[in-house]
Amino acid sequence: MSKKNNFLLEGFIKDKSLIGKRSALRQSKANCFTLIELLVVIAIIAILASMLLPSLQKARERGKATTCLNNLKQVGTATFNYTNDYEMFVPISFKVGSDSNFIGLTPLYIYYSKDYLPHEAINCPSTMIGSVGGDLTYHGQFRDTLTRADYRWWYVDYGYNTTGVGDDFCSNNPKASSASIETTKPLRPGKMKNASRKVLFADSGRVTKEWRCYWSVDIKSNETGQGEGLVKDKHNKAANVLRVDGHAESVIDPIKNLHPTGNHVDSPGHTNFCRE
Repeated sequence: MSKKNNFLLEGFIKDKSLIGKRSALRQSKANCFTLIELLVVIAIIAILASMLLPSLQKARERGKATTCLNNLKQVGTATFNYTNDYEMFVPISFKVGSDSNFIGLTPLYIYYSKDYLPHEAINCPSTMIGSVGGDLTYHGQFRDTLTRADYRWWYVDYGYNTTGVGDDFCSNNPKASSASIETTKPLRPGKMKNASRKVLFADSGRVTKEWRCYWSVDIKSNETGQGEGLVKDKHNKAANVLRVDGHAESVIDPIKNLHPTGNHVDSPGHTNFCRE
């Protein structure tokens, strides 16, 4: 073949190769998103995410509430094992427990230290962690060994009914306001009327600092010398409550339904905490 023909053939092959590359480039461009199409896709994803995230958050919170309810059931089991061993509920009033000499007598510390209850069952997963305005919540900071200075056990996530279970503050024990363990009158097994209605333990908050949990819950009776702890709505405006008969349940708006009129022992809240 002549040099001229070789040259023409090589040129033809190059032109054909170039045409192929151009065709592939056009096809590649045809398969790519334009900027507008990409922005539309991103906007759709953002809309779907905004619709799904609240549902995911609610599902996560429902899971936390269920874990908390199971914790309280374990607390109930620990309580009844204790009552079987000692023939009484833990004998302690708010006044006694607020004295650092007696903080080791708070129920959850007793259950934990005597192996009635594992540490993880003391912690509600919905409790705020960290601090508010530099004020610590003490969530999960409970030490294995208790000292008088270790006031963290005052701020456990679940509060004990000191009004009608740990002591008989409401009616039959005029000495319940004194800080002496000898004057307390703990509830005896099987002696609580309407036990399915009476609070034993519950999600708790402190009256003056509701983000901080408290070891005691009662009828929020500030005017009677009790009143540091109340039932706290930690789970989408509801609180988990363990009753004296051993069943645990969720209570919507506990301030309204458990402490209806707040600060008086003759309030309807009396029926949820006091002995009859």
